[in-house]
Amino acid sequence: MLNDVFLVDIIQSDGNAVTIQDAVAVRIVSRYYNLLIMKDYMPIVGEIDGSVAIIGKTSQYAMKSGLAYFINCNNKFTLIIKEDRGGKSGFVSGTVLGAKA
Repeated sequence: MLNDVFLVDIIQSDGNAVTIQDAVAVRIVSRYYNLLIMKDYMPIVGEIDGSVAIIGKTSQYAMKSGLAYFINCNNKFTLIIKEDRGGKSGFVSGTVLGAKA
């Protein structure tokens, strides 16, 4: 993995998985905390009961409300969505940069 890359893997509740290769920031608004995770952020593991927005240079991804788990380590953020309460999570702009079946 390149040092200048902030990679985001998203595993959705319907089994689909996508990768955002040019992420700039991940915004988490949960019941107990608010986080803005960017490149070179400290390693962290957590649970989200709220919303997530992932901002890339060419795309944006959002989950309006739900339950999810995440890990951030070595400039790779992984989001596992357990329950999507706000409707269908997905890209709000841009395209899938790296899709996994």
